[in-house]
Amino acid sequence: MNSGAEIMRRAYLGLLALLVAASPAGAAVVVTVQQVNSDVSINLSGSLDLSGSSAGTGWLSGASAGIGVADKIFSIGARQAPQTLYTPLLGPSQWGTGESFLATQTSGDAIFFDGTGIYLPAAYVSGSPLSASMTLGNVDMSQLGLSGDVVFSLVSGDTLTIRGVSGAVPEPATWAMMVGGFGMIGGVMRSRRKAVFTFA
Repeated sequence: MNSGAEIMRRAYLGLLALLVAASPAGAAVVVTVQQVNSDVSINLSGSLDLSGSSAGTGWLSGASAGIGVADKIFSIGARQAPQTLYTPLLGPSQWGTGESFLATQTSGDAIFFDGTGIYLPAAYVSGSPLSASMTLGNVDMSQLGLSGDVVFSLVSGDTLTIRGVSGAVPEPATWAMMVGGFGMIGGVMRSRRKAVFTFA
């Protein structure tokens, strides 16, 4: 029979394997779009490998943060100038059928893309982290009309994905910790010996 330490070791190794399997394989940016009460919360995170992309200087000082699904425009973060335009950004010809909305609040790196190119802060170094968020006040997810994941790709093969999330979906690492926790509880319960009563 396995000892409690052996069971714990196996549970730990299983949890570690799940965490490694849940880690993203390459650099990518994911934009999650999610309903939070009466607002839509949009969060962008990840990094991009810009090798092979053409770079040109651009200015977006007048651009407002927001999203236009039917117009194929996405803008997030605090405006900074100058910015660098990287092309090409390859993606679908249609993002969905929804309306355009301006953000009521935004913060983080200034990023703009329209399906043909992506503007990033001029100081951005390829492969470094990007992070931004915005809120669309009093907007329902259905008004955006996103049609599933909208995936774009750069010359390097890195992807930029707009992902509509319905409800709260745990991250893969959260699932791994939960499964590992149940495994550890099961291991501890299995290793406990039943009390033996003797009568004199």
